[in-house]
Amino acid sequence: MAFCQKCGTQLAETANFCPVCGTSVNNNETSQPSQPQQQIHDTSNDKLMAILSYIGILVLIPIFVTPRSDYVKFHANQGLVLLIFEAATAILSSILAAMFAVIFSPMAIVVPVIAWLLEMGYLGLAIYGIVNAAQMKTNELPIIGKIKIIK
Repeated sequence: MAFCQKCGTQLAETANFCPVCGTSVNNNETSQPSQPQQQIHDTSNDKLMAILSYIGILVLIPIFVTPRSDYVKFHANQGLVLLIFEAATAILSSILAAMFAVIFSPMAIVVPVIAWLLEMGYLGLAIYGIVNAAQMKTNELPIIGKIKIIK
């Protein structure tokens, strides 16, 4: 059996290029395949980075550590959007609760409850994203998944 000299992937007998990294199987051949393939060096590392994308501020680790993996980039974008929504909810609810507390409004109690319900929704989205990342799927998060920040 043949193995890729660059990434160690097992190759089919008739393969001209490695299906994972795109390296030519024949050492004398320097041409690349017609469609460049994504370079994946360690699938388990990509999976771990994708999972980290949904754990709050830890989304920065995959963004800076694996910037070339389209799979990790997808999940990092989803996690970053989720983090931005979580932060915006926390800031807005704090401001509104303080404003309503100053004027002694019953809304001072309602605002934190609404914020808590939103945070539980964000937790559900994070769990959904983690499950998809662990299963190596690229399903968008419901409601906020279409927003693209990282390209």
